[in-house]
Amino acid sequence: MLTITASAITPGGDCPRCGTTSQRIHSYYTRNPRDLPIWDHPVCLVLRVRRVRCLNAACPMQTFAERLPHVVRPAAQRTVRLTTSLQSLGLALGGEAGARLGSKLRIPTSPDTLLRLIRQLPYPPTPTPAVLGVDDWVRSVPSKQAAAWG
Repeated sequence: MLTITASAITPGGDCPRCGTTSQRIHSYYTRNPRDLPIWDHPVCLVLRVRRVRCLNAACPMQTFAERLPHVVRPAAQRTVRLTTSLQSLGLALGGEAGARLGSKLRIPTSPDTLLRLIRQLPYPPTPTPAVLGVDDWVRSVPSKQAAAWG
């Protein structure tokens, strides 16, 4: 197992509720999200996260944890890299086959997890159609009904 210990180097953070920037450290805690393996070795990621005190007296949030959006989302148990890899695996192969290939790639997961991660993806944008056609079924409707429909 490969253990990676890391911490943020930014001096503080912005309050997620009111947006006030603060550098006043309240405490520390660790997060251990799962990450992609490196050369067939599982990775134990240890992130040292700071809790920062909000300086805005009107803000209901007294302390908040610093955000690491490019590494791990708030309250997530997987890194962004692992999540996107599992989503790609699930989109390409589906649940059962994706879980089998994931175990061969040293990324153990369940078929249900792959399907749940796929459902979390936003829908792709649908383009506006350039040409609209008339349906063929209108020809098969008797003329009295078609006249009644307009």
